Amino acid sequence: MHSDSKLRATRLFVVPAFFVLALVAGSCSKSPTKPKPSGNTITIEQPASSGAAEKSANTVPGKAHGSKAPTRPLPRLSDATIASIRKHVADAKTAYNEAIKVHEDAPSDKGTFFAALNRCKNELDAADTELQPVTLWEEESSMEDWKVSADEDGYLRTLMPILGQIDKMRAAAEKISRPR
Repeated sequence: MHSDSKLRATRLFVVPAFFVLALVAGSCSKSPTKPKPSGNTITIEQPASSGAAEKSANTVPGKAHGSKAPTRPLPRLSDATIASIRKHVADAKTAYNEAIKVHEDAPSDKGTFFAALNRCKNELDAADTELQPVTLWEEESSMEDWKVSADEDGYLRTLMPILGQIDKMRAAAEKISRPR
């Protein structure tokens, strides 16, 4: 009976010890956590200059991938279209910041708040519409496993920051439009 009590005592200690070790190991992260941004303002990165600098930005190195031949080529956006998309994003940022200011200064002025917020969403929708040929091609290429050359992949990577800004601003606009 003495060995039985030792076995029982060992189980009572070892099993919880393994459980604690598993919890500690699972909660440890190999990557540092990112600090949360403070405030409600959205920053939009604008190109430093136009012309040659923008054309060199289109030469971002990419990585070829995929196995099937694409059924159609990747549509390229003109510099004017990209400038228009950037303007829509900047106008959306302005409308978003106006909505935030109205919300903070006069919370009871819901009409002005939602009008500015709707302008923000409309500008983001316009930017999405102009980006649609490329985003639809990219979605179809990933679903169909099309061969994407390094040049095409590089071009898509140059548009990713713009898409990220649109998504970030749309999420922020959706968040503040919800009742609290």
